[in-house]
Amino acid sequence: MVSSAASLGKIGTAPLVRLLLDNYGYTWSCLLVGALSLHTCIAGMLYQPPEWHLIPEPRDPEDDDVRLEDVPAPITSVAITDNGLVEQNGNPPASGAPAKTTTDDDDDDIIFVMPTTPTTVNPPGKDDEVILFSRVKDLREKTNIEDNKLPLALRDSKWSLSGSIPLLPVGDQKLFCSDDDDDQDDCCNDCLVVKVFRMLNYSLLKQPHFHLVAWANALSLLGYINTLYALPGYVSSLGYTPYQSAFAISSFSATEAVFRLIFAGLSDYSWFPIELVYTIGFTLSALFCGLLPVSSSYNWVMLCVAVNGISNSVSVVLFIHMIIKYLGVDQYSQVFSFVFMFNGAVIVVGGFLLGLVRDYFESYIATFLCISALYSTAAAIWWSRRCLKIIKNRYKKVPVHTQ
Repeated sequence: MVSSAASLGKIGTAPLVRLLLDNYGYTWSCLLVGALSLHTCIAGMLYQPPEWHLIPEPRDPEDDDVRLEDVPAPITSVAITDNGLVEQNGNPPASGAPAKTTTDDDDDDIIFVMPTTPTTVNPPGKDDEVILFSRVKDLREKTNIEDNKLPLALRDSKWSLSGSIPLLPVGDQKLFCSDDDDDQDDCCNDCLVVKVFRMLNYSLLKQPHFHLVAWANALSLLGYINTLYALPGYVSSLGYTPYQSAFAISSFSATEAVFRLIFAGLSDYSWFPIELVYTIGFTLSALFCGLLPVSSSYNWVMLCVAVNGISNSVSVVLFIHMIIKYLGVDQYSQVFSFVFMFNGAVIVVGGFLLGLVRDYFESYIATFLCISALYSTAAAIWWSRRCLKIIKNRYKKVPVHTQ
């Protein structure tokens, strides 16, 4: 829905900006457009995590035998005895109260703690009062641990979520942190940018399929954005009015919006050749961007613009399918993170170079030829991929003769 409706704003924005420039001038037009864009911050603040609206599953009464409220606080450390029992240190009993000893009658209140590994099998049932946790990374290499105390990691192991209960609520998890965690809480670690970059899976950059998807999309996006930037100036250079230039952008966006919805619906059917249509979209963009400067007729310009809108709608909508097909759903968010980083770098560098080409030749014809070359490169990447698949399929069908 977001990809399909993203082009709707450009349909009305182009004539609106033209109207603001004629009535309020450049400075006030920029302020008004900035005020309109500021409304997206309000819309962004309305986003809520989906967990807030999930319907909780009905709880088993037997799971309430061990409650979080029964855990005494504060707990500064956890010790594991030789027989696997948990002892709490740093929380002495109140004066006059006898120290609680573990007997056979208290077996129901015993919580067993086991360290986990990525291959650890979850407990078979929900009735097992077993808590799995991860040991602090720094302590894995130590052989002798003083007083047999194993500090728990800040985050419970992902493999302990099934058939177990948390030791403490989320707000009290820092009680199980080691003393070394305080040294890591500096200004650098609290920076949002640093946290985001630590979440990225950099091994994704070693996968050839990622570069197959990312670079073609980045080149296509560079051509798409600069087409919109160069189109008004090119139409005005042909002698047409600024409103006709704005109408050309609106026509481009209108065809893009309509065909985004069409191709998004067609992509749900199994008979629809997603990869072939995706490749043809790059080819059409390259062809009609190169043919745009051929004629100075306004009708020809509108035809090239309309075909470009259709071809760009293909590359935008079906790009999501390419990610899922070649990289899988589990890497979807990671791929998008790196793709946007690639797009930002390509747009900054490529836009600067296209501007230099425009200023050097003093003509938009060279700009559109360069944009056509960008689309051609993206199309060549995917046509090469398609030819390679055809060759491999035919090679597999060749019978192997053995003597």
